[in-house]
Amino acid sequence: ALAFAFLSAFVVSLAFFDWPLGVPRFALFDDRTPSAASSFRTNAEDMARFMIELEDGKEIGERLHDRMLSERVAIDPTFSWGLGIGLRKDQAGETLWARGTSIGFESLMVVDPAQNAGVVVLTNSRSGGELAQQIVRNVLGRDGVWALP
Repeated sequence: ALAFAFLSAFVVSLAFFDWPLGVPRFALFDDRTPSAASSFRTNAEDMARFMIELEDGKEIGERLHDRMLSERVAIDPTFSWGLGIGLRKDQAGETLWARGTSIGFESLMVVDPAQNAGVVVLTNSRSGGELAQQIVRNVLGRDGVWALP
């Protein structure tokens, strides 16, 4: 009984450490119903396909592609929000981005149309956001932060 108590306390304490642990899926909480207000639930390959679609718009069509990028709400002079995608402008041009945060996970996707390049970073850590930002900076050779101010 004492060993079980120690093991239980150890498992519960893991939630308070900044360790990259997977979040278990429970049928009761694993709602896969589409929700525009919720985050993407995806893998790196499908996110990369979405990223490519943001570049060329071949599958979704020119009209929807143009709307996603042209209909914007300005946040400040460098950031705006399109239809489901963030847009960040700096001296090197504009990048398209999306971030995701969930319990135990952080992700970032950035597309640089001028370079015809993009990066998808999925982490299983609640502190993976800064790592994802640094990877994007290194891969695209751009400074900045892809998150709302």
